[in-house]
Amino acid sequence: MTSIKDPHSSIGQFIQLAELKRIAAYVENAMTNGTNKRLVITSPNKGEGKTMLAAGLAVQAAGTFSFKVLAVDLHWRAPSLHTYFQKEQNFDDS
Repeated sequence: MTSIKDPHSSIGQFIQLAELKRIAAYVENAMTNGTNKRLVITSPNKGEGKTMLAAGLAVQAAGTFSFKVLAVDLHWRAPSLHTYFQKEQNFDDS
C-alpha cells in the first residue's frame, strides 16, 4: 500500500509537484515587483529537499515565468544540483 507521505509514490510525487507550483507562484509574485531579485534556499539539516526545491523553482522560473535563472550549488564537498539536470560535474573543490 502506498502512502501519501511517500515521496516516491505516484501520489507523493503529485503532491510534491503541486506544492512546488504553489511555492513557485508565491516566489514569482514576490519577484515581479522590481529587478535583480535573488532567492537563497538554505538549511543546516541534510535531506530536507533544498536541492530538489532549488532545481524545481529554477525550472519553473525559467519555463513558466520566463525569468532568467542562475542556479548555484554552494555545497563545496558534495554538490548535487547538476544531477537534477542530468549534467556531469565538470569541476572539483580544488
